[in-house]
Amino acid sequence: MTPLTETALLARLEGLGFKSVLSVSDAVGGVNSQLAPAAFVGFGGYSVEESSADSRASRVEEAWNIYIVTKQAKQKGAQEGRSESLTLARAAFLAIAGFIPSHSKSPFVPISPSDSPSWDSGFSWITLTFTHQTILKA
Repeated sequence: MTPLTETALLARLEGLGFKSVLSVSDAVGGVNSQLAPAAFVGFGGYSVEESSADSRASRVEEAWNIYIVTKQAKQKGAQEGRSESLTLARAAFLAIAGFIPSHSKSPFVPISPSDSPSWDSGFSWITLTFTHQTILKA
């Protein structure tokens, strides 16, 4: 919802071992082997937690998804592919959980349960979802 939040998440994921760190909107053409291993950041929706009497300010809880994408070996679930996926997912989780962006006072909180990992077209997908509260003012 706020570009500052997406920018902060993208910066936080840099240097963790991903070949590409992109916004979901930058990956509209799909994932290819030149991008992976990759982390994609996408806005996952919001809920208004509280509003001022004049509705000119609201405390909003945003959800943000981090998609960890790695190439899989030919055999689905091969040990090497699982190891890379889990290592990168763990690094991303530890980098984001509890992180407070400079434009905010609220940390990112992991939500549970998460989606199950999936495999598609030779790629492994792990989704991490975090919530974060922010104040929006008119």
